[in-house]
Amino acid sequence: MKKLAHAGIWPGVISLDLMVVYLFYLLLWPFKTVEFHNLPFPVLDTKVKAGEYVRYEVEYIRWTPLPSQLTTSLINDTSYILSMTQISRPQGHGKAINRVYIPPQTHPGKYYLEVYVSWEVNALRTISKRLTTQEFEVIE
Repeated sequence: MKKLAHAGIWPGVISLDLMVVYLFYLLLWPFKTVEFHNLPFPVLDTKVKAGEYVRYEVEYIRWTPLPSQLTTSLINDTSYILSMTQISRPQGHGKAINRVYIPPQTHPGKYYLEVYVSWEVNALRTISKRLTTQEFEVIE
C-alpha cells in the first residue's frame, strides 16, 4: 500500500519541476530582440525650427518579429514626452529614417531625443532599451 502512495507522488513532482524550469525560461532567458548599430542615433537636421520635424537615422538588425512600443521624449533641462507609437518591421538588417514633431511652443536651445523601445516577449516579460540621438538645436 505504501509503494502505491509513493508511486503516485512522482508524476506530480516531475510536472512541478518542469513548470518551475519553464517559468525560469520565460523570466530569465536572454531573448535577442534588436541590435542597434549607430548609437547615439545621428540627427540629420542639426538645426530645427519649433513646429517642424527633426529626423534621425537608425541602423539595426531585428531578430524577432514582435512589434515594439516606442516612447519618444525631447530632453534638455526637462523631459517632454512627444509620442508613443507601435512599430512592426520585418526581421533582418534594416535602416530607417524616423521623424519626430517638435512642438511650436518649444523654447530655443540644445536638445536630444530619448527613445524607449520595449517588446513584450511573453506574458511574464517585457524587454526595454533606452536609446538617444545626437544633440540638435531648436531655433526660432
